[in-house]
Amino acid sequence: MNNKTPIHLKDVIHLTTPFLTPLLIIFLSLTVQEWERNRQLLEKKKEFIQNLSKQLYGRHTRGSLVLSSIGRYDKPFIEGAKKEHKELRKELIKRKEQYDEAFFTWHKEYQANLFLLNEVLTKKDFQIYKDKAEEFSMKVFTDDKCITQLYDEKIHNKKATHTLRTCNAEHKKIKTCIGSYTHNMYQFIKLNENSYSKKPLDEIKKDCQLS
Repeated sequence: MNNKTPIHLKDVIHLTTPFLTPLLIIFLSLTVQEWERNRQLLEKKKEFIQNLSKQLYGRHTRGSLVLSSIGRYDKPFIEGAKKEHKELRKELIKRKEQYDEAFFTWHKEYQANLFLLNEVLTKKDFQIYKDKAEEFSMKVFTDDKCITQLYDEKIHNKKATHTLRTCNAEHKKIKTCIGSYTHNMYQFIKLNENSYSKKPLDEIKKDCQLS
């Protein structure tokens, strides 16, 4: 005859609770800490992309304003419109100063952006990005030479070596490159080692015509 007393679930719970509760607390604590780390990492990634986008689009937009002023300043004017032409010249000079300021800001913040990116990328991903960063920086400013020289020629009445049409065309290509870069960089940095993919960088290379 079996004289063993049956073990009920409530008895098991009663006996194991003192042991399981600390383990559960530790598990929940570690989970919350991991969640907080991931949240902070996501915020840093957003900060990087936002800073990058503001600097790139800020410079590009100011370049567009310079070209717009050149286009209006370059139009023939009648004798009675000298005052208007003088105002356009002042506007053009001011916009070029703002463009130069944005150009300076990009280069000033460049290394700081790399430091921030190093915090949010894996070591492997950061090295891949860094290898292409310099090439992208050179590419995204290929319109600067055209804008600057065209501006100097108009302001100082020099012989034109560039046309507004060619500068606008180059400037438009850069906007496509910047759009691809900011979008695909966000796709790139949100991936982790378990879901690593070169596809975003390949898209940047294609749209920006990098090697």
